[in-house]
Amino acid sequence: EIAARLQILPDGAQWEQSPMYHNEVYHCFLDVLILASRNGITIPKTIWERVHQMAYANVAWKKPNGRQFINGDSDDTDIRDYISIGAWVFSDPVLKEAGFERLDFESVWDLGIEAAKQYEQMKAKQIPFTSIALSDSGNYYLRTDWGENANLLHFHCGTLGAGHGHSDKLHLDLVIHGEDVLMDSGRFNYVAGPNRYEFKDPMAHNTITVDGKLFTICKDSWECSKLSAPVNQKYCFTKQYEFVQGGHLGYMDLENGVFVNRKVIYIKPDVYLLIDELYSGGEHTYCQYFHFNNEGKVEILPEKQKAIYKGKKAKAEFYFITPDIEIDTKKTRISRNYNQAEEQTTVTVQKQQKGFTSFITVIFGQGLEEMEECKVEKVRVRSEFKDVIHPDSWAEALKIEVHKKEYVVIVCHQEVNTPTDQTEADGCMGFGQVLVFDKEVEKQVGTVLLW
Repeated sequence: EIAARLQILPDGAQWEQSPMYHNEVYHCFLDVLILASRNGITIPKTIWERVHQMAYANVAWKKPNGRQFINGDSDDTDIRDYISIGAWVFSDPVLKEAGFERLDFESVWDLGIEAAKQYEQMKAKQIPFTSIALSDSGNYYLRTDWGENANLLHFHCGTLGAGHGHSDKLHLDLVIHGEDVLMDSGRFNYVAGPNRYEFKDPMAHNTITVDGKLFTICKDSWECSKLSAPVNQKYCFTKQYEFVQGGHLGYMDLENGVFVNRKVIYIKPDVYLLIDELYSGGEHTYCQYFHFNNEGKVEILPEKQKAIYKGKKAKAEFYFITPDIEIDTKKTRISRNYNQAEEQTTVTVQKQQKGFTSFITVIFGQGLEEMEECKVEKVRVRSEFKDVIHPDSWAEALKIEVHKKEYVVIVCHQEVNTPTDQTEADGCMGFGQVLVFDKEVEKQVGTVLLW
């Protein structure tokens, strides 16, 4: 019971920040519950409840293809077998919906033919959520639906966990039309040295670094000589928009310390805004990393500050809005399975600047054969009361045209509004730090995602 309370967070995630090791522990607990039930041994209620939550964490991060994200020390494996076993153990129709229609061979071998018959006769029940915040572990999942062609974004801002966790604070995974677009690099192996650190260090994740330095430093395969505290912040899910953000203190020990903060705004079903905020009084070089699925092709158009991914059934356009940036590609490695690594394309976006710095990226994803266009334009932000234009270090705004709609998004990096003031951009006015306007619906107030 103590082990369950220590290791399993209230949101159901196992503390090591690795889906594979979450499932190793989940599997062990399930075996205990199954064997205890067969032998009439009473198990404390706390264990039943925590293990049940572990099953739901698996549902939360299940990709449209039924597999887990390769975060931390994880391989690219299907997790529907463990979800299905959980459905049978807990007689849970929601888990049945998220698992296999019938038990797989290995699960039948473990549970027996009678269990297989019982599972097949179980009713399935619709999963009661799409997007979900596992805020205790700092994992957020923004999802369109539960179909095989769904869009899904994962944002991570949590503790390192343990030796199986990686230096992946503020990392993003992105699935478009059921296909991985942005991916974690995986784990490769456990042998201390350059190969191990290559896959654990920040540069192997879709995050941002300062001056090429590490915000978490590996001492060996399992220990670290420097850690980085996460700063979890508010999130907001509405019918049309979703918002998550988080930061960390990993660069506050620099001579001119930097607080790194990342905001993600999701305009459903297929537009994502990524805003990186770097708060510092000194001059630094910042670099964003975008690791792409190596099963597709990546093209960069430097003159348009744009990158395009085309895969087997999905495509995604990346609009890099920030001025004075350097966009480049390099070859890195991805490991889907232990001791196996393949080449992948990574796009880097770099900028050197003194004082506050921001990066704004807009991602538009759709099916490979779809022909929708997305237009993105940066617009100025004005104080409606004082009639002055705010500098970019205070507030920035975008106008996005997509699906025959116009959206205006305002993001305030500082406290800009006096008690009687509003911010205005492209004719839209409101009060708040993060606002989205559907101009067809309203140009005043808007949807406030962060006050």
